Amino acid sequence: MMSGQRDLAIKHIRAMVAEMPADFLEENALHAEGFMAMPLEVMVRFGLWNDILTEPEKYTEKMWFTRAFHHVARAIASAAKSSTTNARNEQ
Repeated sequence: MMSGQRDLAIKHIRAMVAEMPADFLEENALHAEGFMAMPLEVMVRFGLWNDILTEPEKYTEKMWFTRAFHHVARAIASAAKSSTTNARNEQ
């Protein structure tokens, strides 16, 4: 991600997240959710506003940070697209 290789960063972070077993996520949500938020971090880093806005919110109930960051990313994307009303609604 830090070398500016958008496609490679997205490919690898999505693969890492996809490989996390559901039972591991449920039992270790506090540790795993830092990884679960990373696809959104990559999208914010590269300004993929439309991708962020269409990203489904599919997190377990224990993933508080990831769910919160999902809304932060959506607010950033909305603001970047000059939709301040939608950005405020994500608060």
